[in-house]
Amino acid sequence: MAFGALSLASTIVIIISARLTRRAVRQLEGRVVSRSLVALQLMRVAGRALFALAPSWGLAPVPYFFESIVRASFYPLFNAWLIRRTDEDVRATVLSTTSVSNALGQMGGGPISGAIGNLYGIPAALLSSAALLFPGALFFAHATGLRAGRDPQT
Repeated sequence: MAFGALSLASTIVIIISARLTRRAVRQLEGRVVSRSLVALQLMRVAGRALFALAPSWGLAPVPYFFESIVRASFYPLFNAWLIRRTDEDVRATVLSTTSVSNALGQMGGGPISGAIGNLYGIPAALLSSAALLFPGALFFAHATGLRAGRDPQT
């Protein structure tokens, strides 16, 4: 019951935050979106790690909601960023490839985190899934030009 109520509340908050993010994306310039992607990915890692390390069941919903909201805000920004930087001729292919890559990452990372969970417990599995998200932040930093110090618009 508790997980069902938590899921329902999270879904409502996610819908609201995703709609607000979609509205904001239209008004943001490319550099802000690029930097936001890196920041949101790092916040996802932090939220997941804090959820894994929550000292009690009473405190665990706070980072869970935080990570859910950040994740819901991330995808509209990511899609806007990707669409703005993709030629119209290959846009559908790029979006499809991105979805397939996401699924492959989940298929590869899920069993790894599951094995860690079997060996060391659920908090360790959740921490491993947070660690698996971290390279994504590095890739976004590189792709947006933040690591190399170049302009993400070029």
